[in-house]
Amino acid sequence: MKIIIFSLLILFTNLPHSWAQSGNRTSADQKPNTDIDRVKNVVYLELLGNGGIYSFNYERRLGDKIWGRAGASYFPAAFDGFASFPIGASYLFGKQTKYFELGIGTTLFYAGSDNIFGLDFDDNEEDRFSAGITGTIGYRFQPSTENLFFKVALIPAYIPIASAFAVSAGLSLGYSF
Repeated sequence: MKIIIFSLLILFTNLPHSWAQSGNRTSADQKPNTDIDRVKNVVYLELLGNGGIYSFNYERRLGDKIWGRAGASYFPAAFDGFASFPIGASYLFGKQTKYFELGIGTTLFYAGSDNIFGLDFDDNEEDRFSAGITGTIGYRFQPSTENLFFKVALIPAYIPIASAFAVSAGLSLGYSF
């Protein structure tokens, strides 16, 4: 009799836990909270943005609304070869498919010429490497039902080697997955 009472006690104390589990969907059946939750990666071409005239970029979702970015571009005709490498992070505000994006980063660059931004470096190879501090203030369209990615942004930048502040507008189009 003690075994039956003990078994019934265990059954009734664990029964609410089993009922709570029965109504829940498995994690594979659950829908994401927002449309962007299913998207973890983006590859895109950016024109007139952080990388200069153009850059090819890869972004990865690092947190709920935080994205990390790395890109590259190369201009063989400019400054006897000019390469840039934008790196940064952005935070997205919004829901569904439309987001306001704020970001910060740096653009590393190399120029093959000793005369870039109107400065003469006297053939010092080390001076051909530099970096700029960049920001991103933009609009991002990224639906979950399609793999389309679109972004338009204002890009403020400070280039320490030239002691110059510049603002450009970037346009991005790509594929999200």
